[in-house]
Amino acid sequence: MTKSTPMVTVDSAFFALCDVSDASGYHDGLRVICVERDLAVATNGHIVAALSHAIKWDKAGPFAPFCVLATDIERIGKSLGKSKKFVRVHAPDSDGKVRIEPEDGGATFTIQSQDIRFPDWRRCVNNRHEPKGCGMIGLNSDYLARFSRIVGSRNGWRGYEDNPHNLTLRFNGDSSVVWVTHTHCDGFFGAIMPVRLERSVETEPGREDALRAKWLEPEASAEAVA
Repeated sequence: MTKSTPMVTVDSAFFALCDVSDASGYHDGLRVICVERDLAVATNGHIVAALSHAIKWDKAGPFAPFCVLATDIERIGKSLGKSKKFVRVHAPDSDGKVRIEPEDGGATFTIQSQDIRFPDWRRCVNNRHEPKGCGMIGLNSDYLARFSRIVGSRNGWRGYEDNPHNLTLRFNGDSSVVWVTHTHCDGFFGAIMPVRLERSVETEPGREDALRAKWLEPEASAEAVA
């Protein structure tokens, strides 16, 4: 290995990105993690999660983004166990092989990079968040939990005391993509598409009054019945 070898150093949160990919995805780009010069990103078509590297590649040198299967990264993460605080990820060699090794030594793993075009995720989520009315919106709680796990993986070894579940959501109307961040983890960015509520019981006329009567104003509801 020479000093000019393109390489980034990731932390344990990198392996948590596997939660955002989709091994059975309808598009090849959903089954991989894309490693760029400054960050790694994964998507399953409904959510996107991006993480800045712990140590980035020198901007003066060339660095071509590449993709690796999320299942390979997941397997390596399980093998490394707790030895994931600082892990070097080398760019593909002439045979497309990616070398992954813990900074503190130990086993070295070699996986094959994938000749896959990753989705243009920036274009899909780059909407302007200006004040707009948003009376009701549906979000997948499991996807939000995956974001929390990613943030928690990064916060865990850095010793942050802030709760990784305190995510910030930026809304832009009822149907636009929602940005997800964390106040004390500026190395994380996520985006999630709202769940469609058309023809849902939640959109029926009088639904809000019924909820208020059942949960918030039970006494008033009982008096009305009497």
